[in-house]
Amino acid sequence: MEKNFIQITQVSIEDFMKMMEEKICHAVTNASAKFSNQEKKEVYSREETSKLLNVSLATLYNWARDGVLTPKKIGKRVYYLASEVQAKLEITS
Repeated sequence: MEKNFIQITQVSIEDFMKMMEEKICHAVTNASAKFSNQEKKEVYSREETSKLLNVSLATLYNWARDGVLTPKKIGKRVYYLASEVQAKLEITS
């Protein structure tokens, strides 16, 4: 198995932070665009939410545990309110 490494040398902390901020803003903008292009729904399934936020199902579970996003259970199914997902996107942007 081939491992990929990246080595950063001679980059100031400020430059590194600026690069990371640009990448994060780009990712949030893309996620927000995905959200606005989706048909308007009141709730999203775990799978839909993970795709909109570009995170894994495990991350959604951890966020639920930590109170970042609060899931709503209907029977055995787990849903997330569209308003909470949109708020999460707005907070991160």
